[in-house]
Amino acid sequence: MSYCRWSEGDLHAYASHTADGVRRYVAQVAEPAMERCGVEAEYVEDSADAFLARLKWLKARGCEFPADVVPQILAAALEEARLARLAAGELPWAATIVTLYPEMFPGPLGTSLAGRALGEGRWSCEPVQLRDFATDKHRSVDDTPAGGGAGMVLRADVVAAAIDSVADGRPVLAMTPRGRPLTQERVRELAKGPGVTVLCGRFEGFDERLFEARAIEEVSIGDYILSGGEMGALVLLDACIRLLPGVMGAASSGDDESFETGLLEYPHYTRPQIWEGRTIPQVLRSGDHAKIDAWRKRRAEIDTRSRRPDLWERHEGARVQSPSGARRHED
Repeated sequence: MSYCRWSEGDLHAYASHTADGVRRYVAQVAEPAMERCGVEAEYVEDSADAFLARLKWLKARGCEFPADVVPQILAAALEEARLARLAAGELPWAATIVTLYPEMFPGPLGTSLAGRALGEGRWSCEPVQLRDFATDKHRSVDDTPAGGGAGMVLRADVVAAAIDSVADGRPVLAMTPRGRPLTQERVRELAKGPGVTVLCGRFEGFDERLFEARAIEEVSIGDYILSGGEMGALVLLDACIRLLPGVMGAASSGDDESFETGLLEYPHYTRPQIWEGRTIPQVLRSGDHAKIDAWRKRRAEIDTRSRRPDLWERHEGARVQSPSGARRHED
């Protein structure tokens, strides 16, 4: 496969197979560019990922080639990674979303870290159209509330049929303001599992009999009302996906973030050292890591106590528990 030719710039970049079937990526550099950029005549890489890095390096040295070459190689690198994971028997973390608006997924989860992880096969996204399980000619999924009142209610029979069609042992979560608040602890548990099925509420919500008949966890992302559960589902999925192995660059990247320790995260600073007369705290410029850690812990505690007294109360309650679960008396 050719990615670019001599007539399009300084490179002839292509992929080929050796006699034993091994795929190779080749970049041949035109002679004028060799002299101008100080590079060699040919570079051969064993993987699309390595070839992508090589092309970026050649670009930085001054070699010119079409702008669409890098996206093509990136797509090849993602596909290689996905196939390698499948070949190794590594099943992706699976997200199934039952919704009236399947076009909303993956949405923003198709970009940045989550998007790259999706391309690499670290997780899968399967939107399911709820209307496909309606039984009337109008594909109705809702009806008027029993007892009267405003709005419409999602029918238990239709939603249950959709759930049953994808049931495979994964937790089923319904996004609803009547649910329990989503916590970082629950997110960690979900991220360690095989995936989730998420029900996106609409209108006045779900027929309550649905929760009596099926094992469904009702989840809320906050004390406010949205147009539907889709945005809540995106929040839930993003929180889980970022914790999957290999998604964040460093394994410890999320260790100090808000809620991971039961506290809000400490404040951050970066260059310039002085901005509009405000200076980065001296301790953060001291190089004394013990003092920096102590400062960060103290600020996390101060900010949590002042901004989120509910978190602080839970944190203090957990801190004074003994291993047996009995509370210690503190003077």
